[in-house]
Amino acid sequence: MQKIVLSAWLLATLVACGKGGAEQYVGIWQDRKIGASEFGEIRKEGDQYLFEDSSNGKKWALYEKDGAWFTRNSYNPDEQLKLSSDGNTLFFDTTPVFRVKAGVCQELAKEYLSKKTSYIRGEVKMDTGSAIKTLEDILERYHAQCNGE
Repeated sequence: MQKIVLSAWLLATLVACGKGGAEQYVGIWQDRKIGASEFGEIRKEGDQYLFEDSSNGKKWALYEKDGAWFTRNSYNPDEQLKLSSDGNTLFFDTTPVFRVKAGVCQELAKEYLSKKTSYIRGEVKMDTGSAIKTLEDILERYHAQCNGE
């Protein structure tokens, strides 16, 4: 009987600990610096994990080195990722970003991220004033419904 209980406990522990790779970073993240409402998304594409930044529309790959995860970007060539114990704050070296909650908040953040990166990359033809208005409207709905969370 003890072996069954011990085996069940060990299996549960291994399953709980199994989310130690880059999948723990997957999600939408918000930069809440004063005056900033930027979002980034970490997602798996094929066999790699990518971070897409709404501030510039660029994507950077995540990579593992000595058991830690990093991203190589134009600001910091080897920026280490660290996740808070509750999984809701991600640090790019010392810069915190905050996980966007699932549901409406995440959908609005994804809409903002998608539209802004499309405008930056020139995939959508729209005058600057209209593009800014569209993004401001999405942010207004985001802040009204999600209270910046």
